[in-house]
Amino acid sequence: MRKKTMRKKLFLSNLVMVAFPVLLMATFAWGFLELVQNVIIPSDTKIASVENLVTSVEATLDAVDVKMLLTDVQAQNDLEQRAKKDGYHVMALNQDNIVFSNLEKDEIRYLNKYVNIDKLKNKERDTFIQRIGATIVIRTIEQNGQKIVFIATGSTEMGILGNLNFGSLVTIGASAIAIVVAAILAIILFSMFLSQLMTRQIMAPIQRLADGAKRIQTGNFDEEITGVEEEELKDVCDSFNSMQVQLKATLEQNKKYEKARTDMISGISHDLRTPLTSVKGYIKGLQDGVANTPEKRAKYLEVAYRKACEMDILLQKLFFFSKMETGNMPLHFVETDLAAYLKGFVDAFNIEKEETHAEIEWESSGRNHLVQVDSEQMHRVLTNIVENSIKYRRKDRSQIRFSLTSQADEEVLIIQDDGDGVPAEKLNQLFEQFYRVDEARNTKKEGNGLGLYIVKYIVEQHGGSVKAENHDGLRITITLPRVKREGKG
Repeated sequence: MRKKTMRKKLFLSNLVMVAFPVLLMATFAWGFLELVQNVIIPSDTKIASVENLVTSVEATLDAVDVKMLLTDVQAQNDLEQRAKKDGYHVMALNQDNIVFSNLEKDEIRYLNKYVNIDKLKNKERDTFIQRIGATIVIRTIEQNGQKIVFIATGSTEMGILGNLNFGSLVTIGASAIAIVVAAILAIILFSMFLSQLMTRQIMAPIQRLADGAKRIQTGNFDEEITGVEEEELKDVCDSFNSMQVQLKATLEQNKKYEKARTDMISGISHDLRTPLTSVKGYIKGLQDGVANTPEKRAKYLEVAYRKACEMDILLQKLFFFSKMETGNMPLHFVETDLAAYLKGFVDAFNIEKEETHAEIEWESSGRNHLVQVDSEQMHRVLTNIVENSIKYRRKDRSQIRFSLTSQADEEVLIIQDDGDGVPAEKLNQLFEQFYRVDEARNTKKEGNGLGLYIVKYIVEQHGGSVKAENHDGLRITITLPRVKREGKG
């Protein structure tokens, strides 16, 4: 199916705007020529009328007795009457003078414009002259040695170009003006019609775009712009529809983001309030003397300190998140053996395994795994992942396994827990900002939705990647680029 394009329509419109006046003028010109032909060019009837006149004149003159006409007044009167009857006047000339004439003054002046009367006296041949508004017949007759030249003039419907008298000129002029005016009006009206048609075709989709923008202003993102056939404008409308869909998705995402942000603030407030209440309670107990033995006082202080550390961790996460959002978190990379680094982390964590309700198993290939890391931020990554596993454990104690392998140009760290895992359809959302799994992993304690988001951010800042999958619990895989040595692959 051939696509309709605005370029084609504009081209055809311009072509029509040029072709129509040409065709119109050609039509009017044809009509004008027809008019001229009918008015100016003699018809058979008009030609016949001239021929009849000439024939009548010749018949009348041939019947004239030249000798009697020269001397007899009655013969002259008879000739005048016959001429008048046939619609013409006659002048008769011999070599000396005018013998007879019933031409009127206007006819004599008219005749002098076209013929020299003195030269006609010696004219031997017959002549027929056709001029505007009249016909002139000149005939020489010689009888018994007497020669006479007759000049007959008569008005006919034919002029120099046929029927070209004053009335004909007025008709032709008026018709020409009417044709020109009609052509101009027709061209103007047609151009206005074509312009209106093209304007409607262009403005219709533009108006739909304007209406769509107004709908978006009112929060309506569900109606698409349809019915546009022109390829260029259809592309614009399709882009607008796509933008509308993306805008709707963005607004919905922002709503979810704001709700998650509100829930996070509410959760952190709760998480801060609980240890803060405990700290206040233990301090109040110390002030009131409830802890009246050294052992009790030491226990109270220990619990208060631990609760304060919990609050400090929450505040650190908020502070770190704030630096991430503002882009004000510089990383200090140091070439590190990732195997040794992970072993140190695991050993330090397992010292407090009784208190943390978790134990980490460590597995490595035994070779060096050199990477560029910010040790402080990588410690935050590992801590957040382990805390997430502990928080959503399904047993009293969580068993976590660290395994490190090399793959191509990357070092691959797999962290596997023995929890319930995450619903498959929510795995790709696990590292989103403020995201918390609401079903399977919230049985122990509410989270704030920042831990794994921070993990993803830090890992990507190291040039690596992180993903999550279910495998007898939750498995998180972190890949980091390996340091390349000169001369080695």
